Amino acid sequence: MRKSKAPEKIFIESNEDLIKVLKSDISVDTARRIAMKYLNVVDFSVGTPDVDAKELFIEKIELYLKRFAHLPVSERPLFLDQKTTVFDITDLYNHDN
Repeated sequence: MRKSKAPEKIFIESNEDLIKVLKSDISVDTARRIAMKYLNVVDFSVGTPDVDAKELFIEKIELYLKRFAHLPVSERPLFLDQKTTVFDITDLYNHDN
């Protein structure tokens, strides 16, 4: 991860960098926007902006990466809550990862 000259810009170059940024002192909403943009996924979860919500979101990101990071980006699921690469609508309702 490298920082630009402007302090508000950070370049995320790996999944490890993503996790470091998400664990830094940023809000849940900012973490969601960064992760969704970097992973090119959609997250339908709605949470409260507290520390627990952020920790749960980071766990969800880590699980997604564990399941799908080995795949090319074009073959990864579009939705963060998907359990397989084959879309199943129940994945969006059942949040038992």
